Amino acid sequence: MWSRYTMREIRIFILCIFVLAFGICLISPVTAASISMTADRDTIYFGDTVTLSGINDETENVYLFITGVNLPGQGGLLTNPRSFVCHGCYPIIFTVTDVNDDNTWEYKWQTANLTIDAGTYTIYAVTTPVDLSWVTDEPEIINYTSLSVEFVSDNRIYPQMPDNTAEEDISTDGQPQ
Repeated sequence: MWSRYTMREIRIFILCIFVLAFGICLISPVTAASISMTADRDTIYFGDTVTLSGINDETENVYLFITGVNLPGQGGLLTNPRSFVCHGCYPIIFTVTDVNDDNTWEYKWQTANLTIDAGTYTIYAVTTPVDLSWVTDEPEIINYTSLSVEFVSDNRIYPQMPDNTAEEDISTDGQPQ
């Protein structure tokens, strides 16, 4: 079939194919996968329930971990920050939340029993189960986001509730009658 065409015609045909392919690449949108995260507050009192949420259009799960003072260097679980995350373990050790069909995700973080000090911490959301060493060593191939939160001691003053128990209502052992 090609024998009846000149070499010049064949080159022009191949060049046209390349130009057409290049044009299609320029026109078709290429979107990079992404992940985002927000918190409903950035100052947290121990005992608060914090809502972390965002978008992940790459995977079906979001892997969360926390870093900060006196926590494991590679990151800790949100449920127990002094316990390290582990991507090489089976099963993996991470705080994980599912991504919804519309690519949104949400995690309700209970902070009542965390054994951490007051201070500033960084929360990471990653599309694959990798720890901080991967995030810092391979940022061009690891899809992640982070945000800072500050834990503060609860030094709030609560009003004293009035005691409506009259002295005559208390027995000799100190208990109400």
